[in-house]
Amino acid sequence: NNGTSVFETEKDDSELTITQLGSAINIESDESIEGITEVSVINLLGQEAEYSESINIEAGSNMVFIPEELSGMYLVVIKSSNGVKTKKIML
Repeated sequence: NNGTSVFETEKDDSELTITQLGSAINIESDESIEGITEVSVINLLGQEAEYSESINIEAGSNMVFIPEELSGMYLVVIKSSNGVKTKKIML
């Protein structure tokens, strides 16, 4: 064990898989997603982003590192041209 733990993986019809690896989020895609994808970390009430990053999703693994000062339960919201995907995480 290298100190990372995997909590949950979710997959939907868009072939986008989200896996939490400690304080990082791995976004796995079968193909590149056109345009910029917004990755936001929000509180469970859906209020303002605690952290937000714009990335280009390429085919394969795409890592997003969440600041270590965030702790507790959050929602990761991924908005792309393929739609919106939400996942609950524990930091």
